[in-house]
Amino acid sequence: MQIIYLAQNRFEPQKVENWSLVQKVFDHSYFYSGEAEFDFTMKDEKVVRYMDNNYPLLTYDPVLLQQIRNWASNSSTNYRVEIKLLDDAKKIAIVAIDGLRKEYHLNN
Repeated sequence: MQIIYLAQNRFEPQKVENWSLVQKVFDHSYFYSGEAEFDFTMKDEKVVRYMDNNYPLLTYDPVLLQQIRNWASNSSTNYRVEIKLLDDAKKIAIVAIDGLRKEYHLNN
């Protein structure tokens, strides 16, 4: 449980700070339009249509855009770390559950 808690909260301060940056660059009305309601698979026709649009930004300030690039790169790495931590926690939980079932002769 501690691993899951740490994984969920490890990057939370950074997420909050970066969300403020995102608000300065992206118009969120595009994200919440009916067109954006889809299953996030690249084969989904709505995803392809949504991704092919060239939505305007709120600013084209090169400094802010570079900060967004940095944020996206860091977030990608951070989410991979979180996924690995959660996957490891899941494996540990499965072993623990199997051990409890055997020790106490429990069925599913």
